[in-house]
This record gives sequence, structure tokens and C-alpha cells, in this order.
Amino acid sequence: MKGIAGLILTAVFLSVLSIPCGAMGSETITSRDYSGFSDVAENSLFFPAVRQCCETGLLEPICEDSFGTQELLTKAELVQLLAKLSSFRLGGDGRFPALPEDLGDYVRFYDANEVLVHNLFSAYFLDFVSIQDNQVTAVFYSENLPQECLTMEVGFPEDENPRVAEGIRLGYDPEENCTRYRFAFPEGTGVPDLTGYQKDAVSWRSTWEVQRRYHQEDSTPYDAVLYLLYRTPERLPLCFRTMFLDSMPYETVWRMELAVPLAALSQELPEIREAEAIPDLPDWRFGAEETAGVLSLYRRGILEGFDEAGTFAGSDWLTRGQAALIAVRFVEAIQEKSQSDL
Repeated sequence: MKGIAGLILTAVFLSVLSIPCGAMGSETITSRDYSGFSDVAENSLFFPAVRQCCETGLLEPICEDSFGTQELLTKAELVQLLAKLSSFRLGGDGRFPALPEDLGDYVRFYDANEVLVHNLFSAYFLDFVSIQDNQVTAVFYSENLPQECLTMEVGFPEDENPRVAEGIRLGYDPEENCTRYRFAFPEGTGVPDLTGYQKDAVSWRSTWEVQRRYHQEDSTPYDAVLYLLYRTPERLPLCFRTMFLDSMPYETVWRMELAVPLAALSQELPEIREAEAIPDLPDWRFGAEETAGVLSLYRRGILEGFDEAGTFAGSDWLTRGQAALIAVRFVEAIQEKSQSDL
């Protein structure tokens, strides 16, 4: 296998993310002096990555004296790590915004006099039926809306630059009792994926309230879900097993569940080594796009085989130690690219 032999990391490799017991708040990145952990020896493969993760707040320890390198990563920890890595990829410092108090302000519609016509809690039921060529078709299932033009604003109250699209009325369908509008976003601004926003916005807050009663006091898994779904330019692709990001937050995750979205975040990073194949891929459990994503991460030096053959083991559980390794590799690759672009 060409090139993979040079991709060896003798203990374990791959990764996804985590942050169990002392999860970090979404508004600030915790920075602290690293004093060491009982489960991470200085000669350990994980030591440099764990130290960097702790000092930057990228990945938090499970308790005061243990990082939890062998603990399995959960989906809640996965979405938090992905949100932080997405922030780095977009030129940020790993912070992601907290969940807004008023989730209904994500999408708003105004008439020509700047009067609010619709938001999440309006009487109209709203659906987005198509997204094509910077245009979104919105359907209002309600009485006939007479406005010939509407302005759609996508963003939360604290957003400095919400995305704005101008829309024209396509007509009223009396059989379905709906009015259709087509909205055009300016070139280069990107078209937000609004699929399911109405259902999600209602459920996030109530879901978190239920989780808080039975699990932990930290809401950042749901802040991270919101960030990944609606505050990044494009939704990240997910491994088939991940399904809904905000469901079953304490379920453990596979290696492939980090690789798929991370491959999307890494598309513009340079390839630094050759890799034509991976011994245990293709695998019947994963599709061709998932396999291609893993191979791209090998070529960029972000993923490494965990044995001399370069085995991926996509259906193996991901540990926190592995997550630290991969997260640090990704951030360092981003930083190196930024330096080379100067």
C-alpha cells in the first residue's frame, strides 16, 4: 500500500472528540496552566496533545486529576469538538455562540414598510421547499398573503451581519391554502440550509431542559448543535450512524463519526503525503463518500493508521485520547496553512 507505511502511529489513532465532566462554556475558551494528569505520563503518546488541548480549552479533562484518555467519546462531546474545530476552520479561535434566548428570531420576514410579517411564533406555518442557485422557495400555509415583496432575514438578534434575501410573490394556491415566495440571496453570501429550522428551534430549548434535570448542568452540547446546524455556512455531512446531532447525547461514537465531518472541514488543506488505499476500506458499513473522506484525511496527515498496515477501524469506539490527537493535528494544519497564505 503506497504511502500508508509512512503513516504510522503506533498506539492508537483516529479520533473524535469529547469533554465529559468539566465541559467548557460556549462563550469563552478556557485557558489554564497544565499541571499533568494521573492517566497521562510524560512519555505517553497522548501527552503533547492532551497538554495542548487543556491549555487552550479545546478538550477538557473528565475530572481534576484525570483527563480520561481511555474513556469513550459521547455524541455531546463530539458536537462540541466539531463546533470548536469549525470555528478554527472559519478563522475563529474555537468559540461558538451560546443558545439565544429567543430562538424564534432565527428567520424573520418583513414587508416593504419593514413591518414584521412572520417569524417562528407567527400563526403561519412555514416550509422551505427548494434551495437552488442562491434562491430559496418558502411556502406559507395560511390565508392568502397579499404582499408582492418580502424581505427574509436569517440570523439571531446578536448577529452583527444577518443574511438578507429579497423575495417576490409567486402566487396563492387555494387548494393547498398556501402562498409561495422566492427569495434570492446575494452572490457569495451562501444560502443557509433552513431544513427543519421551525421544529428544531422549538425542540432545542425543551430538550435541553429535560436533559438538564437528569444529566448535567452544561448546555454547550445544544449550543454546539445550533452552531453547527445554522451558524456555519454549510451543514457538515454526518456519518449515517450519527443521525440527529441533538438526540441521544450520551451515546458513544465510532471513529467514522468524526472522520466524515472532519473531511469536509479539511477540503482546502494541502495534501502532504501519498495514500492510495486503506486496508480495511471499503467496508460494507460505510459508503463510497465516507471512504473517500477518510482517504483524504490520511493524505493531509490528519488521520493516521493505528497499526503498521494503516488500518482505519471506522466502527471502533473513539476514545478521548484519540480525540485529543486528531483535534490538535487539525488545528495545527489550519495554523500552518494560515501562515503559508500570508
